[in-house]
Amino acid sequence: SLTNAIWVDPSASTTSHLTINAPVSITIAEGELGKKADSWGGNGIAIRKTNRWGEASNSASGASSIEINGDVKIAGKTNQHWGIPLNPNNVYSRFNNSGILTSVDKAAVTVNGNVDFTIYGNGITTNAKDSSVSVKGGKIVVPKQMGYGYYALGAYQGTINMNTDGATPGESTVKLDGDIFALKTGKVNVALTTTDSYLNGIVDSGGTVNVWLQNGAQWTNHAQNARYAKETEDIGAGQQSHVSNLVGGTEGKEGVIYQKDTTPIKVDNYSGNTTVIYKHDGTTPTTINGGDFKITNAAEDSAITLLTDSDGITSGFADTDDVADRNNVSEVLNKLANKLWYANHNNGKL
Repeated sequence: SLTNAIWVDPSASTTSHLTINAPVSITIAEGELGKKADSWGGNGIAIRKTNRWGEASNSASGASSIEINGDVKIAGKTNQHWGIPLNPNNVYSRFNNSGILTSVDKAAVTVNGNVDFTIYGNGITTNAKDSSVSVKGGKIVVPKQMGYGYYALGAYQGTINMNTDGATPGESTVKLDGDIFALKTGKVNVALTTTDSYLNGIVDSGGTVNVWLQNGAQWTNHAQNARYAKETEDIGAGQQSHVSNLVGGTEGKEGVIYQKDTTPIKVDNYSGNTTVIYKHDGTTPTTINGGDFKITNAAEDSAITLLTDSDGITSGFADTDDVADRNNVSEVLNKLANKLWYANHNNGKL
């Protein structure tokens, strides 16, 4: 990447701070959606260093910052163009173009507003120790069905917060069209807390990812991209979902998960109420499609509701229906129930 639209370039011995009290709109270059562009792309908002003799690219004596008090839009000239186009000279995810980038230790970018990003790269990237990016909410779109890692949120080092301070969820709408990624040195906190909030993608985490899923917000678990085969350094959970803490809603205000990936969803700690929806084979309804849902620990009075539709099942729901049909329905529900694994099932908390 060659261009940074809004840029702080701190030295190893001094800190730099930039505050913008206005909404921001950025277009780095035009590149039609779904097509490659003759451009090297860039970063919308970045704290990164130019090359200086004797300085490491990430070193910093203190915390440099960018604060934007307003919404930030990174979009193309039309909805058929990327706000930041492809960088054709890069295939490694951590060096992708990014809507927001931190690559200097202790750097912090704060957007006290919503973002609206269409990025041929990563939506938000933290790639430096103790660095952070915090945004109120908004929408991020990145490429899909690619053989390279493009992430809506990518935490290689440092922390990303979206609609949360990391402890308490906010009330802003969050729309993520792209996978979430975290290395063992990275952390992502994201809160999906409104009926129109969603995540379309997996949570490929080898670090820490905390998700709030409440009030009808939807997570469609299906990988949007495949990691580049030669990218052996940046590996999360092996291209499957792993959530450190999943916080569901209250009864009647659950979040919804559509399990559409063949790999499992693994949750270390779970609380609240969540509905998990599976499809099944219409010809052989006892074949439930999608990977298992695996929980290690659950808080007291937690609940999971598993659902599937009636595709290929025309009878067997009433006591007066044929015995064979009723047995078939029972077997479908039994196979559905087998999708849920709870490691500490003896404690009765789920």
